[in-house]
Amino acid sequence: MHQYPRISPVATAVPATGYTQQSILDHFARYFPAYSQDRVTQIFMNAGIDSRNLALLPAEFHPSNSANDLHSVYRTNALALAEKAAIRALDL
Repeated sequence: MHQYPRISPVATAVPATGYTQQSILDHFARYFPAYSQDRVTQIFMNAGIDSRNLALLPAEFHPSNSANDLHSVYRTNALALAEKAAIRALDL
């Protein structure tokens, strides 16, 4: 019988800090007036998402953040999250 490659264990990891969808909407509405529009709020709040775990804390977000600033935060967190997921997948 043939042995085919297969994915054995799979695991995920997310940033530790979670926020409600409403709190994220409220935060972004402070900086972007479009987030206060009824239609945007309706779409955002009916996305079927109750909460999100974010690498960038809302208090650290500012519209003046460059893409490089945001990517730096992601890179810093991505390595730790990848390690956490790998350890979970290997059940160490």
